[in-house]
Amino acid sequence: MAGFWYVLMLVFEVLGGCWLDKKLWGKFYTPYFFLSVPYLVVVLFTILVSGHFGLVSFYYPSLLPWIAGLPMFLLASVVFYGCSRKLKPYPGRLYGTALIESVSPTLTWRLPFAFLVFLILFARLVVLMFDKDLSCAVGSECFGDLFASHGVWGHLLLLALSFMIFFEACFENPLNDSKWVFSNKNHWLWIVFLLLLMLTLIHQVKNWIILPVLAGLLARFISGRKFKWTYVLWMGLGGIAVFFLSYIVIYLAGDSMFSDPTFGGQLKEIFGLLVHYVTSGTLGLSLDMQQGVIETIDPHYVLTPFYNIWYTLTGQELVSGYSPDFLHTGLNYTNVRTFFGTLFVYMGKGGLVWMSFLCGILGYLTLWLWRRYGGLVFLCVYAWVLVILCMGWFNSYVQLLATWEVPFWILAAGLVDRFYLKRVRTF
Repeated sequence: MAGFWYVLMLVFEVLGGCWLDKKLWGKFYTPYFFLSVPYLVVVLFTILVSGHFGLVSFYYPSLLPWIAGLPMFLLASVVFYGCSRKLKPYPGRLYGTALIESVSPTLTWRLPFAFLVFLILFARLVVLMFDKDLSCAVGSECFGDLFASHGVWGHLLLLALSFMIFFEACFENPLNDSKWVFSNKNHWLWIVFLLLLMLTLIHQVKNWIILPVLAGLLARFISGRKFKWTYVLWMGLGGIAVFFLSYIVIYLAGDSMFSDPTFGGQLKEIFGLLVHYVTSGTLGLSLDMQQGVIETIDPHYVLTPFYNIWYTLTGQELVSGYSPDFLHTGLNYTNVRTFFGTLFVYMGKGGLVWMSFLCGILGYLTLWLWRRYGGLVFLCVYAWVLVILCMGWFNSYVQLLATWEVPFWILAAGLVDRFYLKRVRTF
């Protein structure tokens, strides 16, 4: 019975917070919405399947970090709105097709530069493929890790992700009948986007395949492009398809990571892994709090990039943002604890409160920049922030350098547009 009241309180906070945020900002696509609603859907699904299919039972008090964190995140929305409402929007901002046409000249350097990034990474791929001392097959997770997870190769892949978001926001469906659709630039946008997407599939990190694609779709929607609610369904199915495809690539590469060697058996085990993936954050936090929280407070698991910047400057050993504490959900092991869960276990109750508010301020800053100034660059940064928050049902991403580096590259490319070309205003 106590579990019912925990769930009821969470539902009230999510729905009430979304209503208030829409009243303030005029739209429902706010940081609060993208953080809270996906989590609510996933946690309800977790409660439904927990105790079945081999999964452990759900521990309802694990909802408390979200019940405490969401109001602080919403408070940041109220505070930021109150401080910024007197500032009028920039008069030259554009929406819809006009926004895309305004940045068309920037593609004269973005397209060839992105293609150059692809060629460099493809050359890296070819060199690894013909390395006789390499035991990993192309398509395996081992190969993907060697390919572009470290050093300059990792930074180049993140640069490629930033171009993917920008290009996806720009191109049109080739089935539509318009001059822009059938222009040479639109053809090249599709070609280069798909080439970069191929590299992310080889990299074999599912989040960095799905997140830039979702960010590009969100950017199109937020900018006033044509949108149907059926797109949400297709986005969900597309994410599941990418998940299955990535493991099928591993299977075709000859990696025997599953017990059943047949193709049908592989699909069945991949489905089980999908259920585990969806519930790993919520059940991970549930198991953790049920055992009294096995982690010790250690902020470097939340503020990893900032610690590592300081450690780099001072010559100290870098630290990892990945938790070493694994718990078994009944299907597999997990080391993720959802967004607010990660803040709670590694920063304590006080850290949960102020970090929830600070993350809210950063999220609404990107919303305000887009609403105030418009432009495709700020739009893509905001869309990226939304998909990062959307993954809060899984884990916190603020401790990963990639979370910060992708918007850095988007902004850096925008500066090239503004100060080098001097013809367009993409911010």
